[in-house]
Amino acid sequence: EVTHSDADASFFQFRHSEDYQKAQQEYEVAAASHDPNAIVGVLQFYPYHIDALMQLAEVHSIRGGELERAGDMYERALYAMERSFHSDFRPWSADGQPPNGMHCRLPYEAPSNRPMYQALFRYASLLGRRGVHRTAVEVLRLLLQLEPAHDPAAALLCLDYLCLRSAQPDRLLLAFISRFSHRQTLLLPSYSYAAALALRLRGGDGGDDSTTDVGQLQRLVE
Repeated sequence: EVTHSDADASFFQFRHSEDYQKAQQEYEVAAASHDPNAIVGVLQFYPYHIDALMQLAEVHSIRGGELERAGDMYERALYAMERSFHSDFRPWSADGQPPNGMHCRLPYEAPSNRPMYQALFRYASLLGRRGVHRTAVEVLRLLLQLEPAHDPAAALLCLDYLCLRSAQPDRLLLAFISRFSHRQTLLLPSYSYAAALALRLRGGDGGDDSTTDVGQLQRLVE
């Protein structure tokens, strides 16, 4: 639901129903037992419980190395959250704006919003491990749209590597330049190196449509 709005953004927050709160209590009891089978039992009754899906995905990913099954769990969790989106919450649309021209924001300080950040970040990390780097970049871009001023999930720290691995130096240059002014990205060693490498991959010039961006980056790197 919409919690409030300011001059250029609408702020949203997930609200849990009484049934979901009951399911959450059962999940917390199962999680406290440190038994994955107990979490599986929760999912038998609540197949789209978000925390249970993400916890079981971690079990498949870390303990069993079953990346495909872990990915299925994250996709189910993201699907469950997407089904509860407000009709105006469209962070993936052009410029992250809903039809009324306002930016969509999902504040991290609201506890009910944090599973969205966790699911997107873990899913992007999993996609990187599976070698699907371009898709991982798109997931991180969506994650950055939720609260770009603060980036509470530190998605920007992963974006440089994934952009280079997916042979998308253009995306890296755009992220670097657009966020340098308020995040001081140049002070991050990984970005300093990745930016220089992106210029190397681009051959030192940006072509007809991005020469200005590349020129700005060259001056920053120098």
